[in-house]
Amino acid sequence: TTTSTEAIDLTIAKTAESSSLSSSGTVPYTITVTNLGTTAATDVRVTDTITDTTGLTTFVSASGSNSFSCAISGATVTCTGGRISAGATATILVIGKVATSSVPCDTTKTISDTATVDPLNAIAETNEDNNLATANVIVTNPCGGSSTTTTSGGGSVPSGTTTTTTTGTDRTIPNR
Repeated sequence: TTTSTEAIDLTIAKTAESSSLSSSGTVPYTITVTNLGTTAATDVRVTDTITDTTGLTTFVSASGSNSFSCAISGATVTCTGGRISAGATATILVIGKVATSSVPCDTTKTISDTATVDPLNAIAETNEDNNLATANVIVTNPCGGSSTTTTSGGGSVPSGTTTTTTTGTDRTIPNR
């Protein structure tokens, strides 16, 4: 009787470059897939899905190492064809764009983005419990901010004109 010690164990980790950003911004995510097994994994598939599509409109780019080829379809990135040697790691970089209208003024919203390695369970692994990773990003929309009213005494605004300055948007709006 021969006992095989060859095995594949894919793990996944996901991080966002920033834990918070403003509405209409972009957020880069790094997905790391590691083969903890003793044999190479081929035709590895990774999916990355935004679970709350009202906050992050789409992914705008995706690329991977180790022969991964990535395609974007709205709120999902699918990377296929990855080859990861025993003990090796592959990296996928995904960039998402937050919709301007996704977060109401002066509020925050948490966007969850989940990546899965071998989502179809097509690769026999020694541990299927480490194939999912989620990164959360808090999106803020400071479009209202706080406002103050002052009366101008000169400069580019005519004397006696009342202006309202809104904090967080760096704009002065003359009231005439």
